[in-house]
Amino acid sequence: MVEHQGPRRHAACKLIVHGMQDVTDRLNPYLISVQVIDSIEGGHSEAHIELDDRNCELMIPPDNVPLTVMMGWSGEGPRVIDFGRGANSLQDDPGITAATIQNEMKWHGPGLEVVFAGWVSEVESGFGRKGGGRRLWITGTGGNTKGEAKQLQNVTVGEGKPEDSAKQTEGKHKLGEIADKVFGAAGLKFKASPGMAKLSRDFWQATNESAQMFGERIARETGGIFSINNGIATLVGKGEGVNADGVALFGVEAVWGVNLIGWRIKPFSGRAQYGKASSKFFDFMKANWDTASGEIPGGNPFGGAAAVAHGVGAVIGKIEGEQANEGASQDSQSKRGTGWCLINGEPRAHANAKISISGARPGVDGTYMISEAEHNYTRGVGYTTRCNVQNFKPVEGSYNWPTKPKPPQPQSTDPMAPGYVPAPPISGPQTYTEEEKERMRKYMEEHEPGTPIPEWLLSASDAEKLAAQRAAYAKKQKEDEEKLAKDIEDILGNFGGAGGGPVVPPPQVPISQ
Repeated sequence: MVEHQGPRRHAACKLIVHGMQDVTDRLNPYLISVQVIDSIEGGHSEAHIELDDRNCELMIPPDNVPLTVMMGWSGEGPRVIDFGRGANSLQDDPGITAATIQNEMKWHGPGLEVVFAGWVSEVESGFGRKGGGRRLWITGTGGNTKGEAKQLQNVTVGEGKPEDSAKQTEGKHKLGEIADKVFGAAGLKFKASPGMAKLSRDFWQATNESAQMFGERIARETGGIFSINNGIATLVGKGEGVNADGVALFGVEAVWGVNLIGWRIKPFSGRAQYGKASSKFFDFMKANWDTASGEIPGGNPFGGAAAVAHGVGAVIGKIEGEQANEGASQDSQSKRGTGWCLINGEPRAHANAKISISGARPGVDGTYMISEAEHNYTRGVGYTTRCNVQNFKPVEGSYNWPTKPKPPQPQSTDPMAPGYVPAPPISGPQTYTEEEKERMRKYMEEHEPGTPIPEWLLSASDAEKLAAQRAAYAKKQKEDEEKLAKDIEDILGNFGGAGGGPVVPPPQVPISQ
């Protein structure tokens, strides 16, 4: 059951710099909005702070200053029991721990949680005559934009395929071997979820790639999500539902009439759907090109796609091909049902976490993966969270999806074929009038004499005429065939062929010396 929204009466936002200095009270008179974006794309989270700088009283912060943003609710008064909806409360839910109660007693609500941790990367000043005067925008990024994560490297691990690679099912070197080298050289720590930590190959390389580029490429190839936040590079499987430590992410609930404010969702989209994934590689044992293929699963309303997802280029070997196929499968599955929903501010909503939507409508209710969580705290408005969602999994049995109709059977295009029906005019499902048919019959008689008139162009009283035309047409066809056969026989006879005796070759004329 979704958490009762009673205590969420007063939105709260806390800004901390240098890891310990709380500047919230100092900036509150100038604070207009705070936006935090946590996405599975882009490599790191972002924070955008807008300040009122009308009197130029604020100092421009130096770059690369550590910045932490916390958001939540500090409701005034005790936690109210919701007798109407039967939602959780401190008094009737034994699942709430003592630590949770202590946290909520401090804020009289769900409390504050960290939604961003990184560094100040940009500061921008602006003015608009109709835009409320001077403004100051501060941008923070989860990754250090001045660090060595953007520096190109050349690192390799392994020596390539062994000779008996045809019998090999996994590589010799785990992902962590090269990741520790690449990210360690950039001054970063590396963590991978259990699924990603199992990845292995005979040969890993980072050729003229930065640590950021290397992580994003591996994520694309294997169906993972890569990010750099607060000095830690993480790689987790798309849809695993766990963080880099293997701990399950908090699941968010969006319930209509409780905390769901709005939504625009496509439960299925055909553009992203593929039926198979295939990767091409060169097999040195066979001295020939080979492919690694795999099915992409899909149930109603998905499935039925005939397209094959091919990689842009060839991969090194079969193991890499299977990993690339898994990445293509995860990408196809995650993007075939997409949209967004807006809920009351939920600081526990993170990218790659699950969100359950209910009460929207049958066929839309179900579980989604959050591809981007956007936390917005605005003066005079409050705190909301917008979640871009994908990888739709409908509630089983909640909706009767219609079966896919059979494709129409092609019709004959021969006007003389029995039962031929001409295609309707472009203007709509209308037929020719008798006057129009008469004009077309006269045209054919005058300009195309001897050509049989199609059945659909004749009136019902012309059945005998149609039968006579067909008989004449068949007789003429037979006569033409007999004449052609006789002509061929005569030609062969002139050369001594069939019916004319053996063919005598011409005498050989000797070549003079």
